Amino acid sequence: MRRMRELLNLLRSIPGRDRFTFFVPNPQGTVQLDFPNFTTSYAAVQEPLDQMVGEWGSMEVQ
Repeated sequence: MRRMRELLNLLRSIPGRDRFTFFVPNPQGTVQLDFPNFTTSYAAVQEPLDQMVGEWGSMEVQ
């Protein structure tokens, strides 16, 4: 939960036009967490986001 909170705080720190969704694996499959009320500026958070997520696993940008 701490990592997801850190990630969400980073994405919310710079509002923009980009939407985001978390796909969280668990033993029963994958849970999709949408955040329709929040947006970010991917270009502005790309570098710190890459560093943060690179330590934990993988990220896909569409």
